[in-house]
Amino acid sequence: MAEVELRLFSGPNCGLCDDAVDLVSPFVGDGYRLQIVDVTSSLELKKRYGLKIPVLCRDDTGEELNWPFDQARVQAFLS
Repeated sequence: MAEVELRLFSGPNCGLCDDAVDLVSPFVGDGYRLQIVDVTSSLELKKRYGLKIPVLCRDDTGEELNWPFDQARVQAFLS
């Protein structure tokens, strides 16, 4: 089974984003890879996600999980 790519849309100096990384990290390596994407790197990303970060996205389905989320919501999102 191929690993599923997860993207966490984040920003600099974002404490909530740090919390999101902590919630997602236990799943990394267990069938999932995590890429952290800084929304300030692109005007398009900043417009789309700037006020919503952190946002977790599955590349295989395109589904997004908006903040706030906890460990149980992350697990359900990945199931």
